[in-house]
Amino acid sequence: DHSQVTVPAMYVGFSCNIFNVSEDDMPVTFALTAYHQGSSEVGTSWTLAPNSILHLTQVSSTKVFISGNAA
Repeated sequence: DHSQVTVPAMYVGFSCNIFNVSEDDMPVTFALTAYHQGSSEVGTSWTLAPNSILHLTQVSSTKVFISGNAA
């Protein structure tokens, strides 16, 4: 229903896109620490803006890189 997404820890190299096709913000929660590329923001909870894409890649056993319209 596009109301929220929980991203579990996967394996190093796992990569995917999360799409928010609704008109509302969508909470995205990570089991690992997520680092927003291009900024100094780090966390486990993010908000994906309406009609946006969040790209994520697990780069280590404890770290995920994300890029896209997350805050």
